[in-house]
Amino acid sequence: MTQTHESHAIGKGAFSMKKIRETNRRWSAATIGGAAVAALMGGAAIVAPDNAASSGDPVSEAAAVVAAHADSPQFWAPPRIDISSARGKTVWWIGDQSQNIIQQWAEAGADAAKLAGLKFHLFDPGSSVAEHVRAFNLAIAAKADAIVLGDGYPAVAFSAQVADAKKHGIPVFSLVSHPFGADTDPKVDGLVADVSYNYPEAGKLLADWFVADSKGKGRALIISLKGIPSGDWQIDGFKDELKRLGTEASYVEASSNFGPSEQTDIINVVSTAILRDPTIGYVIPPFDSMALFAQTGLAQLGPAGAKVKTAGFNTILPQMTNLQRGGTPFKIDLGGPNVWLGYAAIDDVLRALTNQPIIHDYKIGYRIFDHKNVQGLELSKEDDRNWYGIDYGASFKPVWQLQ
Repeated sequence: MTQTHESHAIGKGAFSMKKIRETNRRWSAATIGGAAVAALMGGAAIVAPDNAASSGDPVSEAAAVVAAHADSPQFWAPPRIDISSARGKTVWWIGDQSQNIIQQWAEAGADAAKLAGLKFHLFDPGSSVAEHVRAFNLAIAAKADAIVLGDGYPAVAFSAQVADAKKHGIPVFSLVSHPFGADTDPKVDGLVADVSYNYPEAGKLLADWFVADSKGKGRALIISLKGIPSGDWQIDGFKDELKRLGTEASYVEASSNFGPSEQTDIINVVSTAILRDPTIGYVIPPFDSMALFAQTGLAQLGPAGAKVKTAGFNTILPQMTNLQRGGTPFKIDLGGPNVWLGYAAIDDVLRALTNQPIIHDYKIGYRIFDHKNVQGLELSKEDDRNWYGIDYGASFKPVWQLQ
């Protein structure tokens, strides 16, 4: 996610390529700071998965998974807790508000805190590491009852501040910046939990679509984004599912590093790969913003690129608009509800404040959007009730015994 600081507001105005690059920051657990950027086509290997493990017809199995995710995900209700002893306590939420997605997480967190009777203090540190450090120090000095690092920065980058918060009895949480699970590395002393999406599952669903759409015979270019570990987790999930299904579908791997040249890098990687291997019919990077850059590369190839399909994860508005309009290489977008994530973070805070077991997997569901099911959706902004059909406030009320 190493990042820039320009606004990521996605509205009815123009959406620049620079802003699209910032959406990838949602998924980063990278070290903060600038990094050398290089597109690495290298000796990309063509990989055909082992004919392993799927029972029955793997193409039908994959198609059934895709069909099951065409509708809104079911809400997973965590165990009920009594939150009465937490009411009136204060949560400090630290998050760079220059990006629309991170704003949505914070807004959802604020709504959830209000519903639960918590005080909510939002500190916007921008993209500055020093301001993130200052935010931690101010929260500790203010005797916050909990701190949420709410913009995807890795807690490991602030190990000293997280440990200091623990010393003062303040639990710290982070968002989308750590491998899944209760006891995964890197361990950060004082970090209670990272609340996140299941990125390997996202990669699995992209593989299911690829196999189903190509009837188990497709060739895909998968593009990793170096410096974005969550993208690697997705690609691992993609590879594992392709191997499990055991069809003839195969892939070529290439990579590009996140940074100012990301757009150019991806365009070049796509063009080079398809010119080398005209049998490639799919370009599947982890994120839909990368797919948007890939689509530019496909357009520049003319007829050679016209047959290639793209897909990704994130549901940025330009790609959702492409789906709704149709007629572009972009065929599906995998979405995870942002509001659900914000409410889940506050739910875990409440569990820490009331001495209840912490949850490390909120089972945040995914929806696969395509040309058909985006018709009629409002796309001027992400509206989770409209897109996913879930009222998260109403869903968490019984969890918190508020009704």
